Amino acid sequence: MSKSKEQCNTIISKNFAGKEDSESLLNAIEQSIKEICSAEFSLIWQYNRETNSLKILNKDRVSILKINNSLMKQVLLKKQGFFDNHVASHRDFNEIFDNPLNIKIKSLLIAPILDKDKTVIGMFTAYNSFSYGEDFQRYDLRCLGLLNVPALKILNEGNTPNASNVTVDKKVTSPKQEKEKPIPKVAKKEKIVSKKSIEPKVVTKNSSLKKLKKTELEEELLRERKKVEQLEQKLQEEKNQIE
Repeated sequence: MSKSKEQCNTIISKNFAGKEDSESLLNAIEQSIKEICSAEFSLIWQYNRETNSLKILNKDRVSILKINNSLMKQVLLKKQGFFDNHVASHRDFNEIFDNPLNIKIKSLLIAPILDKDKTVIGMFTAYNSFSYGEDFQRYDLRCLGLLNVPALKILNEGNTPNASNVTVDKKVTSPKQEKEKPIPKVAKKEKIVSKKSIEPKVVTKNSSLKKLKKTELEEELLRERKKVEQLEQKLQEEKNQIE
């Protein structure tokens, strides 16, 4: 029989009280799944995208399974919960994946654990045998969502038993190394020499010719002026004689 949300919260508060280490938190999740769903058995799985495999995190049942066709795979792909109370007759049922405890299974419930990006990083599973007799309900899937927060904490931080053997899909990046600043080059002091100091005064041929021509012209003008004066004087004398 399904529990109300208040009952589920009470169960979770009771099971998690005083639990801090990873093993205790996993046990609290496992026990809460059983009580919320009225399940005979429960497991917590961690999904590794790099190896496409699932790992059971419960202390006494550590095993890694490569994903294959199964109901677990369907939940992984669809990112939606699943339950069936006559699961052995389901066409996608895989005995290895969907009944890892090897019980005379009657009912199976699978709930994906999603991170903030809605990516599947793990799963909750609950199992009932024919001798146990309880059926799962759709409301059980919604109630298991209350366990998502503590499960995320364990999966994201890698706080699982036998942490050295746990496959956590977590990229480890090396610390950024600061680039060495290049040593500034000291500019060589260059003696600044003015253009005037390096350009010698050169008297070109053209300039000398110009000066020479100017002198010659002046002399020629003087000569012509004298001739004009002489002619004027001569003309004046001839005029005087005629008078």
